Amino acid sequence: MAQSPGQYGIPCPRMSASPGHHLGGPVTRVSLNIDVWDADQPRRLRVGNGLVRLGWFHSLDPATVTLARGSDARVTLHVLAPEVDSAAAREFLHELLTGTP
Repeated sequence: MAQSPGQYGIPCPRMSASPGHHLGGPVTRVSLNIDVWDADQPRRLRVGNGLVRLGWFHSLDPATVTLARGSDARVTLHVLAPEVDSAAAREFLHELLTGTP
């Protein structure tokens, strides 16, 4: 099923600004899996006064979105579909953070 960033109710400016403290500044690049998002796949997105470059790749994990600032460090977000049960989502995040089921 194709998805769009707005489907998750997260405004793009907020999504790209939040991890900025981990990257040392605002997000300038976003990488996504081309096969699981809508057919409208822009190469650039205006966020506030800045411009975010979007990269679409077949090789990326469909359940992740990668945020970066230039060629510096990256932040990988694991995307959970809106229909995922909240208990299952908490269990997934626990396993992701602790490495234990």
